[in-house]
Amino acid sequence: MSTSSLRRQVKNIVHNYSEAEIKVREATSNDPWGPSSSLMSEIADLTYNVVAFSEIMSMIWKRLNDHGKNWRHVYKAMTLMEYLIKTGSERVSQQCKENMYAVQTLKDFQYVDRDGKDQGVNVREKARQLVALLRDEDRLREERAHALKTKEKLAQTATASSAAVGSGPPPEAEQAWPQSSGEEELQLQLALAMSKEEADQVPVRCCGVAGAGLSPLCFHLHASPPPLQLSLSTLLLSGGLAPPQLVSAVLHQVGALTLCLVLGLARLSSLLLCVHVQALSPPPRPRLPPDPAPHTSRPRPSHGFRGSASSLTPPP
Repeated sequence: MSTSSLRRQVKNIVHNYSEAEIKVREATSNDPWGPSSSLMSEIADLTYNVVAFSEIMSMIWKRLNDHGKNWRHVYKAMTLMEYLIKTGSERVSQQCKENMYAVQTLKDFQYVDRDGKDQGVNVREKARQLVALLRDEDRLREERAHALKTKEKLAQTATASSAAVGSGPPPEAEQAWPQSSGEEELQLQLALAMSKEEADQVPVRCCGVAGAGLSPLCFHLHASPPPLQLSLSTLLLSGGLAPPQLVSAVLHQVGALTLCLVLGLARLSSLLLCVHVQALSPPPRPRLPPDPAPHTSRPRPSHGFRGSASSLTPPP
């Protein structure tokens, strides 16, 4: 990175310049090369934004007020202004016409470098061209239409080129994703074989989320307290309603990529949501046995007789 570029970046940070102002400063820098067409095209697109338009034009007029050794600021600012007049918002040409006197004064720009070379001649010539363009409405309209058509063709060419480059091999994750039903079946069989080879003996107890339905596999796990040998096929049989502990164990065995390929992103998202909900839900409180009711003796019916049980004297 050159010293001028580093100094410009420091100024951008110190003065808190916006994105549009930074682009204009870069396009009109003191570097011994002209602004790139791609950068000027980006600035032209920003002129259609009201806020960015004001920032862009303010920075351009500021550059035009430079003099002396900063003659490149002036020359590049006029080069950028001409490009914006032809391809940017129509407000650019309108503002330039209203401030044409600022461009006319540059026809007398003077600067001679240490080697005795008149560097102001380029600025004076560019100022004459700009003034002539702004004064000729028909020419301005024709050149603007031609420039916009050329810019559109270049944009289409760039889009086609980027699409051709992007048509190469996709990333690793996209390559692993099944492209057809046959490939999906093959990957499923491969995943099942891998799970059978790598599965470990892991004890699992099914703890369903409150309010969520349980698959037949979950009921089977509730009824079978012995440890269950985990495999990917076991998870597939659950129909996406497997307990979170089973999902976590299988995910640890075969990895996230294989699990995604088999179940699909939708089913995996629902299972992970189940795990998250269970992690947030409080643990179930143990049920206490009901308190035994106190034993109370009930009086036996007299059946219409008086006296003790030994005296069965009927009432009068």
